Amino acid sequence: MPAAEITLSRETQVLVGAVRWFLGASTEDELVGLLRGGPQWPALLEQAEREGVTGLVTRALEGLAQREGLVPHLDRWRAATRAVAASNMSALSELAALCAMLRQNRGQVIVLKGAALLDDEYRGHVGLRPLGDIDLLLRPSDLPSVTEWLRHRGYEPVSPSSPFFSRGVVSFDLHTEIVGSEWVGRKARAFRLDPAALWREATPLEPGDTTTLVLSPVHLRLQLVVHALKHSYSRLIWLVDLALVLRAAPWPSLLGQARASGALRPLAYAVAALDRLLGRLELPDAVRRATIR
Repeated sequence: MPAAEITLSRETQVLVGAVRWFLGASTEDELVGLLRGGPQWPALLEQAEREGVTGLVTRALEGLAQREGLVPHLDRWRAATRAVAASNMSALSELAALCAMLRQNRGQVIVLKGAALLDDEYRGHVGLRPLGDIDLLLRPSDLPSVTEWLRHRGYEPVSPSSPFFSRGVVSFDLHTEIVGSEWVGRKARAFRLDPAALWREATPLEPGDTTTLVLSPVHLRLQLVVHALKHSYSRLIWLVDLALVLRAAPWPSLLGQARASGALRPLAYAVAALDRLLGRLELPDAVRRATIR
């Protein structure tokens, strides 16, 4: 069932419509129809910020701004998008400094989730995808040096034993394991990925830089579907991430690894959620049979 047919508030319908337009799953005229219903514009902006899609909605609204009386002044939307970009640039600058330290010490880091998607999936548009925090996968041997560097730079953990460090608008969430099963043991039994394989198959974020890595295409997608399920798909931007990475997924290897790692159910749930969001996710029939039952 297309997302617009579900009983949702007008504001939620507009946000979903803008996301569908951004992903190429609906036409401009469909979005126009939603806007003619008269959303509450202040509430729409607040919800867009909570859902992490302010930049995407701003881009959609700018495309409709020439239609008289349809879209109000976009100053607040553009300012909110600039704020996302400024926050992201601050975080990425700090990430670059941290990676420079690791490079000097011959350490490595794998950048996870949003920061790993900005260049490829969001085409480097830093205002389109808020980062919130930078998630990093570290080898246990590198954790002490990174923690010390963050403290020296003025970052503080949210609690004495927390791996989450903040300073102003920039935060780092440090992981030595991909799901978080060091904190909740049953996660390790439900989702299994060989840590050595994660590091062995990781690829440079930038060509020639062996310090700053991202997960392999298969591991990245599996980590994203597990993360989204873990948080009950509670932000719209996580579904956008999934739609972007799954539309060109390496399906044979992805399905094989999903079965082997215990992630086939999270992958199936992600496909079903995107079907609901987009009307129908374009998948090979064999993939649909394997994931949607």
